[in-house]
Amino acid sequence: MNRQEWEKIKSLKGKKRLEYLWMYYRPVLYVLAVLILICGTLWTAVGNLRKETLLSVVIVDADRQAAERFDKLEAALLERLGTGSRKEEVSLDLSAVSREEDDSMMNMAMKLSVAEDNDAVILDEKTWERFRGQNIFADWEDVLGDDYPDYQEYVTGKDRLLLSGANAWEEGGYVRYSPAYLCVLEKSERKDRVKAFAEYWIGQLLSPQSGAIYFKDGRSSLRA
Repeated sequence: MNRQEWEKIKSLKGKKRLEYLWMYYRPVLYVLAVLILICGTLWTAVGNLRKETLLSVVIVDADRQAAERFDKLEAALLERLGTGSRKEEVSLDLSAVSREEDDSMMNMAMKLSVAEDNDAVILDEKTWERFRGQNIFADWEDVLGDDYPDYQEYVTGKDRLLLSGANAWEEGGYVRYSPAYLCVLEKSERKDRVKAFAEYWIGQLLSPQSGAIYFKDGRSSLRA
């Protein structure tokens, strides 16, 4: 762009300047837009590479109307598990669905496999039945260690922890099915944080006076 052309553009005002630029410099504007998009994508990618994922949980058939509640849940978990560093994150994957279609099943299997960096999954009875026996889920006794007796009554099939009925879970309204279970993925290298995730739902309801876990319907379980 020579000086004369630059002066002409400067002399134009408002809409006329935009129309002139669009008419004579449209290819240049396209290139600039693409470059900005590429730079933004690269910046985001580099930022994500620098982040440390503290915990990644798949929630099957998540209620998409509860987006704000999931955001709050992520923030609460980050506060509970993190150190306050801006490089830390908690990931809740809400894209898994339990439909019978091949693509849905393939997507689900991928999320539970070593191909993706997930630690646990919240699912319904039918989905658990579909994937049980494939060495995908870890035993809760191994995950909870010495704390296992406190939760044993709520563990079924060794590898699923009942969430339905616990106040914190019910009040969140994160899924529309019941019962809902939490399963730990055997491949996870962050099982200690999955344990903390379980304690977020169940452990915080332990009454230090009675040693009971209180549920929304009023029932409780006294620990030995």
